[in-house]
Amino acid sequence: MPTNTLDKIRHSLSCVAVLFGLFGIFVFASFSPSYAWLYLGGLAAPFIYSIVFVYAIAAWSIYSKYYPFLSLGRLSFVECFVPALALVCLTVLYNVFSGPEPWMAELSRQFFL
Repeated sequence: MPTNTLDKIRHSLSCVAVLFGLFGIFVFASFSPSYAWLYLGGLAAPFIYSIVFVYAIAAWSIYSKYYPFLSLGRLSFVECFVPALALVCLTVLYNVFSGPEPWMAELSRQFFL
C-alpha cells in the first residue's frame, strides 16, 4: 500500500492513465479508415473487444509489478472460455436484433408529415 504522498500520487496517475488509454483505444479505433468497413460488416465489436482485452492484460501485468493490490494470478483458456463465449453471443444477438424497426418508420410518417 502506498505510504507517502508521492506514492499515492503515482498510483492515482497510473489509474487515470489506464482510463485515458482505454478511452484512447475507442477514439483511435473509430478514426481508423477500416473501422467503417468493420462496423458495416458487424465486426467492429469483436475488433474492439480484442484490442481492449490485450490492453487490459498488459495494464494488469504492469500494475501488479508495482502495486500489490491486484495479484496477477493465472490466466487460462478454461477460465476465459465462458466470458469469451458470452461476448460472442452478445455480438451475434446485437447483429441479429439491431435492424431498423418497421413501426418506427410508420410513426415518423404519421407524426412528421
